[in-house]
This record gives sequence, structure tokens and C-alpha cells, in this order.
Amino acid sequence: MQSPVALLQGRSKMTREELAKGQDLALVDFSLPEGSEVPSGFYVLHVRQENGRWIAALRDLQGKVVLQREAEVGPSESQSYWPGRSTGIYSLGGQNVYGVRFGAELPAGSFYMVVRLGRGRIVPAQDPDARAITAALEAFRREARAAFAAWLKEQRDVFIASRSDALVVAALDPGSKSLVSYLRTAHQPGGLYRVRAGTVDSVLPGAARSPEGTFRDVSAFRTMAIGIVGGISGATATLGYIGSEIEPFLLSVRVH
Repeated sequence: MQSPVALLQGRSKMTREELAKGQDLALVDFSLPEGSEVPSGFYVLHVRQENGRWIAALRDLQGKVVLQREAEVGPSESQSYWPGRSTGIYSLGGQNVYGVRFGAELPAGSFYMVVRLGRGRIVPAQDPDARAITAALEAFRREARAAFAAWLKEQRDVFIASRSDALVVAALDPGSKSLVSYLRTAHQPGGLYRVRAGTVDSVLPGAARSPEGTFRDVSAFRTMAIGIVGGISGATATLGYIGSEIEPFLLSVRVH
């Protein structure tokens, strides 16, 4: 799947009071699996406050609301004020679901929404601009797959999460019970690593030191068999695996 997020011009300077009255916050391009809560396509993330509750709504480019729920609003984790997105297990309606969490960190606070993801094949968005984004991402994916080939016993799909201040690329290697991963952040020089539950080891001799991070046990979700999850939101980059081919884990690394 893909879900690039772009903060709309001028939104980083808005006050909390201005946002509470209702504002379009970000543009997102979704190419999602079959069975997801919304179809693939371009959407605008709109936030507002009603009766003390913050509401997040997805609107299509014609202005129609296709999904609406309570927003995740809190203090900003970062001073860089970038948009962000990540995949993983999130709580919706009291249930743990596989979803994508996206939004932005602003001086006025952090504003995020979660959309539940399906488990079917990826349905690419058909808008010409969306197809151009998909083509560029696929070219990057092919290059990453070729670069990882020497470290993988079999060809695997490649997970990519990128932002101006961070890059996470990973592929599953069941033979070594790990994710072969390239991690780079503003806080950590780029390096190639094998990431397992509880450990991060450099692949190349003399490489940059392994990034310091925090591991979370997600073995309770093993039977969901999702695969690689993660992303970049606020001041944190995440990378993990949920399934049975290797031990499940979720690693969080500081970006700044």
C-alpha cells in the first residue's frame, strides 16, 4: 500500500482556535488493500471541534465526506512540524485493528486519524497524479529490492517509509529470522541492519553504530499475519513485523 501525506500550505501557522472552527489540514494519496474503510484515491483530512470533541473527516476532492471519526489530538512530539503516517495495530471502537494512522504535528498540537485497512490485494488509485506517484515509488522499490538482493535468500516485497528527515527501508529475511533494514534519521547516520525482536545488528563491518531504540512486544497480534509495519510520525520512526515467519516486534527510533 502507499499513503503519502502532504501538509496544506499555511496550516503550520494556524492556532488551535482557528483549527477548532474547522480546517482542511492535509492531502493524502491512498492506494489501499481491498476491504479497507475507504477506496483508493486522493483525500483531504479535515479537522474541527464539536462540543469539546475533536473530529477528523476524510473528504474526497469533490468535498464529500467519506469517513468521519474522533481525531487523535495531543501535544506535538516534534518541533519540525512535518506530516506523518504509520501502519500498525490501533484501537478503534474498543477493538484492535490493522490500520494506517496519518496526520501532522503543528505548533498548535498533533492531529491524527486512523483508517482501518483491508487484507486483500492493493488497488491503485486511478487519478493521473496518483499513478505518477505510484510509478515513482515503484521505481524506488525496484532499486531497493536490487540493493537488498545480496542479503536475502529469496525475493521479498520491500517496505518503504520516507520523509525529509528520515528513511526506513526493510525486507523480510526468514532465513535469518530478521528484517534486513536500512535506517537513516536526522539523529542517526544511514546504515544497513538486521533487526530482530530486541536486537539491532549492523550488517556491514565498520558500519555506523546500531540505532538506539525501544522495542514493543506485539506477539499478541501474531495471528493477524500482517507482515512489515511502521512509518514516520512526529519525532519517531517505527519498524516492525506482525506474523509468524519471525518473532513479532515493533521498534521505535528517535528521528531528532
